[in-house]
Amino acid sequence: MRRGDVKYVLTAHRDTVTSLSVSHNGNFLLSNSMDCSLITWDIRPFVSGQRSIARYQGHIHNFEKNLLKCAWSPRDNYITAGSADRFAYVWDVKSRACLYKLPGHFGSVNATALHPTRPIYVSARALLDFITCAHFLVKLIVMNIL
Repeated sequence: MRRGDVKYVLTAHRDTVTSLSVSHNGNFLLSNSMDCSLITWDIRPFVSGQRSIARYQGHIHNFEKNLLKCAWSPRDNYITAGSADRFAYVWDVKSRACLYKLPGHFGSVNATALHPTRPIYVSARALLDFITCAHFLVKLIVMNIL
């Protein structure tokens, strides 16, 4: 492939994409958009047909148009995203169900992450106040998110 060549154009979002995250196994891409949706894409080479696999809804982008990040769990079985409604969200990849709507912030949640080896979920908003959702930690362990 030469520099500047476009290999794929992934179209499904109806507004600006604010975040991209590649799964840990390298086969899938997660995109977060201002159209209030997350989409998983199959980015393996030689896949024919539609690359859009699933759409996840529930989180909100608002007039502030913040860059809201998305992320994968270490085993790629859950996805997370921040939201302008002051919550952090966790979805099950297979069922597409929203498992958790986690409170704790006083503004838009801009970033979320799951620790790679420990059952720790973190989220942050723009004013640098990191919150570890420890009171949800027991639920995350029971659900085997990590």
